[in-house]
Formats: sequence, structure tokens, C-alpha cells
Amino acid sequence: MLCLHDELLLHVPAAHADAARVLLHRALAATAAYWAAGSGVRLVADVAVVLRWSDTPH
Repeated sequence: MLCLHDELLLHVPAAHADAARVLLHRALAATAAYWAAGSGVRLVADVAVVLRWSDTPH
């Protein structure tokens, strides 16, 4: 098993947070599908909206 762990932090107005979350998740899923196409490798992205960095899921 290989674990790749990284963070991507977006600063967006609160009114646009849900739209940004959806867009980011779609972009990450499309990228994973491209890079892992036909390999059987499962790439998972967790996207969360938080008010401050200390609230992020660990």
C-alpha cells in the first residue's frame, strides 16, 4: 500500500465555499482517473470546508 498525503488549501469567500468544494473534488477525481486509468489503483481525495486550519480532519 502506498499513501500519498498532501494538503491543498483554498481561500474562498464563505458564500462560495460549497461551490469551490464541489469544483475541487471534481477536478481531483478527473485527475486521478487520468493518471490511474486502467491501473486498478484507487486514488481517493477528501475535501473539507473549515473555518480555520486547526479544524481540518487529521
